[in-house]
Amino acid sequence: MGSRPVSKGDVKDVRGGWVMSMISNPATDEQSLRSALVSRFREAEANAAAAAAATITTPPYPSDADISTSSMPLPTVHVDLRRNQSDPRSSFAFVTPSWLQSNVTSMDGQAGTPPPCWVDALESSLLSDGIIVDGVKCTVKKRRPPKRERVARNEERIRRKRAARDRAAAKRSRWQADMFGQFPSRGRSIVPHVFVADLDASLLHLVAGVYLPCMFPDSCRDEVIGALRHVWTEHPKSLRIKELFETLEVYKLLERQLSQLMRSERTAANASSSLSPPPVITKIYDLACGHGLLGVLLAYRFASVKVVCVDLKQRPCFDHYLEGFRLHAKPAEGESIPLSNLHFEERDFATLADGDVDSTTFVAMIHGCNEATKVAIEMAQERGAAGWATMPCCIRDGLYHVNRVSNVDDGTRHFIMAGMLAGIYGAHWIAAIDERITNRNIVLFGGYSLAR
Repeated sequence: MGSRPVSKGDVKDVRGGWVMSMISNPATDEQSLRSALVSRFREAEANAAAAAAATITTPPYPSDADISTSSMPLPTVHVDLRRNQSDPRSSFAFVTPSWLQSNVTSMDGQAGTPPPCWVDALESSLLSDGIIVDGVKCTVKKRRPPKRERVARNEERIRRKRAARDRAAAKRSRWQADMFGQFPSRGRSIVPHVFVADLDASLLHLVAGVYLPCMFPDSCRDEVIGALRHVWTEHPKSLRIKELFETLEVYKLLERQLSQLMRSERTAANASSSLSPPPVITKIYDLACGHGLLGVLLAYRFASVKVVCVDLKQRPCFDHYLEGFRLHAKPAEGESIPLSNLHFEERDFATLADGDVDSTTFVAMIHGCNEATKVAIEMAQERGAAGWATMPCCIRDGLYHVNRVSNVDDGTRHFIMAGMLAGIYGAHWIAAIDERITNRNIVLFGGYSLAR
């Protein structure tokens, strides 16, 4: 009565809900199964109403207070009994409650879906305890979800796997220091005269697609890459790969130190310690700036600070860098155009007046040769600058008390001389950039103190 024989196709064609098995009583039909389920629904409803009432203390009542035997419509249930005549214990039924069906009304004719807490409690009870039908305990298990849902879940799993592979690939494509070795080199360092525009497509991708994105945060990455791409595209003889790497690696170190200095505040702990109060920096000098890219990057990063590039002559590439940033960067707050805080002075930096460098000035010099580094540091110290950073280039014998360093290679000699310079002028931090960029790769910082 109201049952059909078991079919493999029927077993596969499931649509969610539950499967009742172990229906061994031959007298059990769909109506008796439905009646047993409705009884369990009423029991679950009563339990939910009692639990909700127990949580009510003072108005306003929680939403569960609306659950009652009179207000909540009981869901109906669709039962599809599949009788196995040869083995009654293998008979089973597909059960689909109304909240899994569309356009189904409740037992009393009202449309509605029971609260999720009610559904969860009922399903948990059925799955763990089973249900008694005609004196026989039947087990209840969850049915497989609809095919479209299974397909969607499978597609989601595939999407997640692909996303994981993409993340792994992205991680592998992040810049690694050994990638510097892929660029044209002489000895252990990059050839100094190769322009970015002359690189082949794979190396250009390493620069624009891998290296530069790792150097700048999301907030400014596109602007900086766009500005630099404009330079090597529109002015191909204005940007060398060695100068780009060298400047950006030093900028990364210098930006970190300047950011810490500008974030530092005078605290009780600092006041009671031997550390000097953090300086207020209003001006940065890029002395003997050459192409001036370091000053451009510092002016872009610290828009509220005046940045002055100083050299005997302003090169055309400086104007090209400025052009790129003004085309691709947005003005900072209070600026009418980008880099309005950047200035260039054509002069010998040694002629800077006392008022030009003071306690609010930070002095930087990258690859100053011989006496240039010495003069820059002594100027910063004598005039009480907020700090200094230098990356020495050539250091001749006898400049810092040592007449000669012998029986070592050029790189070791430079390390020794840079270390001596750091000791003489009290550098508090010595850092290095990758020697595959340049063998003059030591960067010294001094003139200020930072809590570590």
